[in-house]
This record gives sequence, structure tokens and C-alpha cells, in this order.
Amino acid sequence: MFDVIIFALIAAFVVYKLKRMLGEEYENDKPSCSMCVKEVNVLQNDDRKNKLTNEKKKMIKIITNNVKKEANVNNLEEIKSQLTAKNLGLNERIFNELVNFYKTIPNFSYEDFISRAENVFEEIINAYSSQDLNVMKNFLNDKILDKFTNLILERKTLGHREMIAIVKFNSIKIVDIITNENSYDILVEFDWVQIAYVQNIETSDIIDGSNSKRHNVTERWLFSKSKNNGHSWIINDINILNNV
Repeated sequence: MFDVIIFALIAAFVVYKLKRMLGEEYENDKPSCSMCVKEVNVLQNDDRKNKLTNEKKKMIKIITNNVKKEANVNNLEEIKSQLTAKNLGLNERIFNELVNFYKTIPNFSYEDFISRAENVFEEIINAYSSQDLNVMKNFLNDKILDKFTNLILERKTLGHREMIAIVKFNSIKIVDIITNENSYDILVEFDWVQIAYVQNIETSDIIDGSNSKRHNVTERWLFSKSKNNGHSWIINDINILNNV
């Protein structure tokens, strides 16, 4: 009888602690749920001694999940603060979509994406100049790849190739972000300076254009990533806005 009374008192205490820590304090966003970590450690010590009851297991699971949720919330707030400090010029919808990518896309970061977008841009431009379709097919969808293929084959038939050199980037910025049913899409605007001309493949003589004249170009490239099995970003559209 005495054991039954003791067990009832312990059960009542566990329920009380669970309600106190997770019901009122956590839901009302009062003291941090990280205060529960000490309680979890104590209970896990019991587990190593084979003393953990099912009730305590449930308590550990709920507390651990809520601590993780709080950590994620705090991390997102820090990300918002960092992105705001960059003055990206995004409207509220696009800004929130960008922040959400940190939560939904593993290892996503604004800096890494912009750096990768710049590298991909350079690789595609260089591959086009060297007429290397094997490199280009790693980054382009079938429709865009077909356009580049036709341009290159047309030049090759004439014994020509178009040379494009990147002088500098004036800016690289995100102008839109859309989360679709099956993909994540980021529209990136490249404002850059180029030198472009057509030369004879065999003699390297310039057929058209100049190897010294600079042109200001603005393009928008749509980077897409599949939600299902996408490990990399693919170019789904290229739109030239300005070439002066």
C-alpha cells in the first residue's frame, strides 16, 4: 500500500512539472524552454540506470522537441537580423521567402547562393565562348541548353565562334523568390560589363565586333531547385533586359 501511495505522488508530480514547464510557461512564451534541459539530463541519467518510466520518456520527448523548436526560432530571428543589415532591397514577401529558405532548404545561405550563382554564370559564359556543351549541360534545363546548342552549331557551321569576356560585375541581386509545389525558384539579376566579338575559329581573326569595346548588360536568370531530388540549382530561364 505504501508503494502505491508513493507511486501516485510521483506520477502527480511528473504531470504537474509537465504542465508547468510545457503548458503555461512555454505556450505563454515566458521563461525559456532551455531551462528544461537540466530536467531532461536528470531524467536521462535515470534512463542509464534503467529507471525511466514511459511517462518520463514522453516528458523527455516533448521537452527535447520544444527546445529544438525554440532554438530554430531564435536562429531564424538572428538570420532576419543579419539579412536586414545587408539592405537587400527586398519587399516583405520576398524577404520572408528568403528567410524561409533557411528553414526548408538544408544548408542554405544567402551568401553561398549568390557566390554559387556568380560562379555558375562565369562557367556558362566561358563554356559558351569555348563551345563546350558538356559543361553547360550541368547547369541548364533542356530548353535553355537547346538554345545554346543551336547558337554554337550555327557558328561552327560558318567556322566562327562568339567570344564573350566578363570584365566585371556591377551587381548581383535577388529580385524575386517563389516557392512552387515542386520547386524553389530564385530570380537573380546580373548587371555586368562584357567584351563580345565573333572570330574565325582557325585564324582567330575578328569577324564582327571588337575585342576592346565594353558593353553594359543586364540579365535575369531563373535558378530552380527541385523539392523532391534536387541537389543543385538548375537554370530554367534567361532573359536579357539590356545590352548597350
